[in-house]
Formats: sequence, structure tokens, C-alpha cells
Amino acid sequence: SRGLGDLYKRQVPGPDSPDVGLNGVARGDWLPLTVAPGAPLPPDRFLDTHSCPFRQAPPPAFDASETPPPGTTPPPPKPVPDPAPGDGRLNSCDTVADAGFDVPDRLSTGAWTVYDVDTGEVLAAKDAESLYRPASTIKVLLTMLALKDLRPDQVVPVPEKALTVDGSAVGLGATGRYTARQLLEGLIMRSGNDAALALAEAMGGEERTIRRIQELADSLGAASTRITTVMGLDAPGVQTSAADMSLFYRAAFRDKDFRELVGTRLVDFPGYEDHPGYQLSTDNELLAAYPGTIGGKTGFTDNARHTFSAAAERDGRTLGVMMLNGTVAAALN
Repeated sequence: SRGLGDLYKRQVPGPDSPDVGLNGVARGDWLPLTVAPGAPLPPDRFLDTHSCPFRQAPPPAFDASETPPPGTTPPPPKPVPDPAPGDGRLNSCDTVADAGFDVPDRLSTGAWTVYDVDTGEVLAAKDAESLYRPASTIKVLLTMLALKDLRPDQVVPVPEKALTVDGSAVGLGATGRYTARQLLEGLIMRSGNDAALALAEAMGGEERTIRRIQELADSLGAASTRITTVMGLDAPGVQTSAADMSLFYRAAFRDKDFRELVGTRLVDFPGYEDHPGYQLSTDNELLAAYPGTIGGKTGFTDNARHTFSAAAERDGRTLGVMMLNGTVAAALN
């Protein structure tokens, strides 16, 4: 298994990346490494949400991935409902919690919710209705569609675009033979963007699948989510909220096929030609570290920063957590 520090090193661009992003923030401040237990957390103005700075638009982009092509303009942010739907406490951009809920003092995440998977009750939250980027946690919606549309043993061809996809990949080959189940394992366990494109192609193509993902998000009660890719990569107009994402994962965690998928720790993944197969391991370390964990999904892009969803069951109760706009600064505390 890999520690959070290793996850950071694997996902954050290397030394050739610019030191300062488009918003003028140094990379070390934007994505700080873990600090020693008890040491002050680094300053991070993007985690200070008491004045609701992201209620109308997500935090400024760090890189140029959301810059629209020449001659085009990005879609305006989808407005956040006012007042927020559901629990009126979520109108607050500060931390809110039920009596007796102990919120840790040291957190390095901008928006989050803790909710009951069975009832939908939100037990605690911070800036849950404001606008952020989901990164790969949005793959939950593609997964839900694929579980419904595709047979587990259905062989799915690999589109050419999947061979050169940006971001994380599970390592598909053009001549490889992959079932829908194996691609879903690569999608969830390794966050494979190549697997996402292959699944989308099998469900009618990327554009059609994006429309269907948006329709699914809306049907689950999304208030301000806009789907721009099947992978969760940063793109013009991408946005969601912790409240919306909690709705998606609540629905997913109540599905036995999804729970089986996100609870898988280790599985064989096929190779192709002279590329041998290998054992695919989950990057969700809670499965091994936290008793009762059902599973979940990690995410990272330069603009979204770290995102995460998980659920755990103890003493007959199942709780879920959704986190957006996070860093690993407090990971050791």
C-alpha cells in the first residue's frame, strides 16, 4: 500500500511544472506536503470559507486546463440555489454539526459533509453548497451507469483515444481484451481515465455518456453540478458541491454491486501482447486502515486539489464522508 505522501508524489506534477500558478499561489502553498503532528498548518486562504467566497464560482484555477479554446467562452457558473435545498444549515459556509459531533480541529479541506447513508441526514458539514471541482470522485456517476448498462463479462473494445489519455491510467493496450468488470476495477481502484473512455465508448460514445451522466446527476437531486468529461479532469465550466456529491455517493453506496466494486482491495488485471498482467491494488487506504470501511474513491487534479469520498459501517449504522478542495497538510494529525 502507498502512504498519503506517496500518493501526493505520484499525482502532483514534477519539478518541470511551474512554481507559481495562474492565481499567483506558489505550488508549495497550493499543495503543501504533510506537516509534523502539532505543527501549525500552512496558511491557505482557499480553506477559509466563512465569507462564502465560492458560493458563486469555484476557486480560481491554478493552471490553464480550464482556459477555453480561442474564439470560445466558458459557460457561466451554474447558480447555487438560495436558500439551499434540504437541510437549512447547509446555507452556512462555516462548519455546522449536530450536538455531540466532534469535528477535528486540524482539517485541510475546504468543503465536506458527513452524512447517514441510509437516511440521508447530514450530521456535519462545511461549505457544502459552494462550488468546487470533483476530480475523479465524479467517476461514481459513470460507474453507476456502466453497472446498469453493461454485462460484467461483456468484452469492451479500447478506443484509440484511450491510449494517449491525460492523467491517471490503468494501462490499457489496443489489442488487450478487457471485460466491463475489469475496466470498472481499473476505473475505481486506479482511477484509470483510459478505462473511463473505453466504458463511455461502449455506452454510446463520450458525448452521449456525458449527457447521460448529467441527467443522472440531475435525477439524484444535484443543485449545481455540471459534468464536462467522463473522467473528472479539469475543463471549462466544471463544477459541483459537497452536498451534490454526497447525494451521488449515498445512492451508490446503497447499491450492492457498487459496494462490492469499491470494497475490492486486490485483483488481477490482464496484460496485452508482451505486456504482462499485474495485480491491481486499490488506492483507498481506508479499506485496510479503518475497520468497517465499505470503500470509496480518491481524486486529484491541479485545480480541484485532493478530493475524497468514503463510507464505513459500524454498530449497524453506515456513515459517508465527502471532501472537496483538500490538501494533505493535516494528513499525519
